[in-house]
Amino acid sequence: MIKKSEYLSERKDDIVNGEILSEENYNFYLKLFEHQEEYTEKYSFKDFPSYIDKESFPALNAEKIALSDNNRHILIASLEGFVRIISEFHTGFSLERLLSPVRNDEDSLPSLLRSFLSDDHAVLSSVAADTGIGVEELVFIITNWFKPFIIKMRRDFFSERNTDEWLEKTCPFCGSYPDMVKIIEARDNSRFLHCSFCEQEWKFQRFGCTMCGNVIHEKMGFYEFEDSFYRFDYCDVCKGYIKTLRVPQKNREDSFDLAVENIITNYLDASAIKMGYKKL
Repeated sequence: MIKKSEYLSERKDDIVNGEILSEENYNFYLKLFEHQEEYTEKYSFKDFPSYIDKESFPALNAEKIALSDNNRHILIASLEGFVRIISEFHTGFSLERLLSPVRNDEDSLPSLLRSFLSDDHAVLSSVAADTGIGVEELVFIITNWFKPFIIKMRRDFFSERNTDEWLEKTCPFCGSYPDMVKIIEARDNSRFLHCSFCEQEWKFQRFGCTMCGNVIHEKMGFYEFEDSFYRFDYCDVCKGYIKTLRVPQKNREDSFDLAVENIITNYLDASAIKMGYKKL
């Protein structure tokens, strides 16, 4: 499968000339993807982790997660590199108040990851206040910082698991929520969700809200852009929305990278928000 950095590079003309992303934002994400690709290959696991269940879903037990010394050191180096990338595009940005405890307290990293996976808003708000940044900015940093580690873990210990029976709105591996939907015409218009964190894809029911589970047809809908693969589905029960990519019969489903597509379809987010919907 093509790397995200390569996928983004191939789409540069459409993205920048089409004013989907500014040149500066395009370069930021290009460097971010290159950074993540480099670090994904650095993590290693000697044994099958005790915090991954071999039978149940979600497989990753957030409360039991632990880090080896090697992976902890790699995560610290990864954060330092990530901060340098952010600082390059945002002069004066500093995460020293996050880096300091991460470097000096061995439990700081697993505790932060456990809080993120458990969606513990109280802890995340406290960390954001201590580091002097907003909660949304902290979530962005945690997501993109830990993502290579979580993806490597999933690839090593979950890639062979059959998830056909898991028709829930949260990821069968890490329990996170999806960021996009993929509809594959070549597979009888089957609908798949894409995890916002570990990037696992899993099959979902053909009809129903991916945010609240609503199945009342009159309370749901979608807005589709003309001559486009893209649309967003919305729900009038929870007022949430999610972006959807339709893969035509003529296209290979693995020719799209939904993590990148999520970034370069910000116009869909703007339209949904303007219509009164929100990302849940």
